[in-house]
Amino acid sequence: MHLIYQSLFEEMRRIYRMPRDMGRFRVYLATMTDASQEDLAFPPLVLINPMAREHLLDYVESLIAMDADEIVRSAINESAADVQDVPDSFSMSLVVMDDLKGGWTNRYSYELNGRRMPNPRNLPPRQRDRFWVTGVLWSSEPPQAAAVRRAALQSIYRTYYVVKHGTARTLGEILRQDGWVLRKADYEFPRLDPASRTRTCEVLELCADCDDVGTLIECLFGAEAAATLGYSGWGLAPWAGVSLATENASA
Repeated sequence: MHLIYQSLFEEMRRIYRMPRDMGRFRVYLATMTDASQEDLAFPPLVLINPMAREHLLDYVESLIAMDADEIVRSAINESAADVQDVPDSFSMSLVVMDDLKGGWTNRYSYELNGRRMPNPRNLPPRQRDRFWVTGVLWSSEPPQAAAVRRAALQSIYRTYYVVKHGTARTLGEILRQDGWVLRKADYEFPRLDPASRTRTCEVLELCADCDDVGTLIECLFGAEAAATLGYSGWGLAPWAGVSLATENASA
């Protein structure tokens, strides 16, 4: 899998340095779209909050100061041998999504959609052209070199997995994907306590073939995550299914 990295940090910094008014929003739209204004030049910018407060500028400045671009390039090189059997070529970038102030996005909705991403090989030509391998950092988490590396590797390995195995639809398919992807990207989640682990195993086994959003959200990310979207269910611990999937994959 050949990846063409295009940094968007300078574009984000330029946007966030502007006053929070319609002038900024117009610059954001002009930056995101191509010269014809009829298509996207930088599709990953769709994910950012163009009207974010000062914390996003500070975050992007920190990424630039740590040379996050070089960290991403190193991650691409690190993963190259693992993904070389896929001949496809994709553009790649990292963006910061705002889940701290302003309510621009629900993290868990995005996390689920990422786990159910379509196989880019099966997209119509125009959508295929818009497909980028996109790593995501979250404004609620500190900007750290390790987080940049993990976000880059997760986006690479998740795209590779989907190209090889197709779109994950059921809970069981998503958990298998997560176990492999997050282990390869060196993600670690807190181990569940024995009672939570037993309960999570029971629920995941019961729901393995489920594909409805409410079930997927709680089984993967826990009851608190489900509640942010109006769902309720089994009272699972935060990131319960993801934690168990990565634990099982590394066993």
